[in-house]
Amino acid sequence: MALQRLALQRLALQRLALRRLALHRYLSTTPRRLRPHDVLFFGSDHFSIRCIEELLARRDSLLKTIRVVTPPDNLGAKHPSQRQVPLKVFCAERGIESTDAPPKSLRNWSVPTLPDGRPFDVAVVVSFGYFLPRRVVQAFPTAAVNVHPSLLPKYRGASPIQYAVLNGDDKTGVSIIELSTDKFDAGRILKQSVVPIPKNVYFDELHDTLAAQGAVDLADVLADIEAFRQNAADQDESLVTKAPRFEKHDAYIQWHTQPKGLIYALHRAIGSRIPLITKFRGKLCQVRELDCPLTPMQEQLLGLPSSPVPPGALFFSKAQKTLFARCVDGWLGVRAVRVEGKRDQDADSFNNGYQIQNFRDCFESLPKP
Repeated sequence: MALQRLALQRLALQRLALRRLALHRYLSTTPRRLRPHDVLFFGSDHFSIRCIEELLARRDSLLKTIRVVTPPDNLGAKHPSQRQVPLKVFCAERGIESTDAPPKSLRNWSVPTLPDGRPFDVAVVVSFGYFLPRRVVQAFPTAAVNVHPSLLPKYRGASPIQYAVLNGDDKTGVSIIELSTDKFDAGRILKQSVVPIPKNVYFDELHDTLAAQGAVDLADVLADIEAFRQNAADQDESLVTKAPRFEKHDAYIQWHTQPKGLIYALHRAIGSRIPLITKFRGKLCQVRELDCPLTPMQEQLLGLPSSPVPPGALFFSKAQKTLFARCVDGWLGVRAVRVEGKRDQDADSFNNGYQIQNFRDCFESLPKP
């Protein structure tokens, strides 16, 4: 079964490579009169800001007009910095007209038009979070395209970058696709770029790399969208994998079952958005910074016992100024924490404040719902 799946994957990649070659030949040999577009841009976050920045930088050749649609502000967010949609703030600073989408759905939403009543000819969707129904997609005469940070059909869903980090992939990429009127992330592939993943990369770094690549690819597609559409490739449904949204409980550390490598990967994948959570002396405790997992030899040189210390047990090393937590398969260095009701503390300050009793004090696992 695995060999059959691998063969199908190779065949799909070969087909995509042939389409790319045909497109390259077409672009290099066919004289074309390219025209700028009236673009309605749907987005929300810093990934979408990076994409619209690239379009604005090439405005003379790509854009006749551009207008932006964002989700409404989240007025219920705890932190003021999280209440405003970043793309909306960007538009206000640049003098770009923006419109709020309805709170939950575009089902009964009226698609904006140009001042003279004509439709925008292209829709660009980047990190928008809403499904665009068939009626909305078909309102754009030229195309409706989406920027997705994975090599589709791998990692369809809201968290493709996080899963690439969590699973230890050595490469990912960006897909520019047509919007599907049936489901998220299922449209024909217009352009794909492969991006290598550095070892032990964090989400934020990979996010910025993919945003930069996606911005360039999006602009390239809009520059000659008809050519890319003529050479678009269908996604192979047999190769689909999912990347669903992470919830708060996904960050609950399970010291008795999760190996140290998995905890470290989870921290790198989601920690900047959803900090990993444990309990310490009955209070919730965010794990803010972690070291790369130690090898058995490094653990031995530091004097960290391999047994019979229970998972979650703590050891503070004065020489390393690091708090070590016992995992199911070894020790993990904790550099900074935030105990409930307190500010961030580095390991040294945490030890001074709580006088850690080595091998007696423990981090506790939180039960998952």
